[in-house]
Amino acid sequence: MIDFPMALAADEPVTVVAQVLADVLGVPRGDALAVGALGAVVRTLDHPLTVETYDELLGRPATARVLFSVENKTDGESYREGRRRLATVAAELAVRLDAEACLTFQLDRVVMRRTGGELRLFAWFPEWSEPAVLGALRGPIAVTDEAGHL
Repeated sequence: MIDFPMALAADEPVTVVAQVLADVLGVPRGDALAVGALGAVVRTLDHPLTVETYDELLGRPATARVLFSVENKTDGESYREGRRRLATVAAELAVRLDAEACLTFQLDRVVMRRTGGELRLFAWFPEWSEPAVLGALRGPIAVTDEAGHL
């Protein structure tokens, strides 16, 4: 599994974040959600180090974390589809919640940020260059060549 943690600052409680995520994925709400190679879990920020880490990702207090994962021990097309789905689901979740968001690759590199209503996509993540992924995104979008290192 490859982890893609996302920090959120939303006006909605964690229970609503979990329901919106289930709706975006098109699955019934549960503790752990999965579609194909993509898995996701919504969690509260319950440990001081977690709170500090996620607040730093956003530059403001985070209200929830979404732990996305993509199964990499599957066939190549399932893995690629999981990454494409990750990109669109994370962006759609942030937009639907009108949340500030920071999606990362293993808490090492930024994949996407949503700030002030704009999605900022980091070009190092190859899925952002796919027309089907870009076509699924809503709202103002900016692509940046920044490396996104944390």
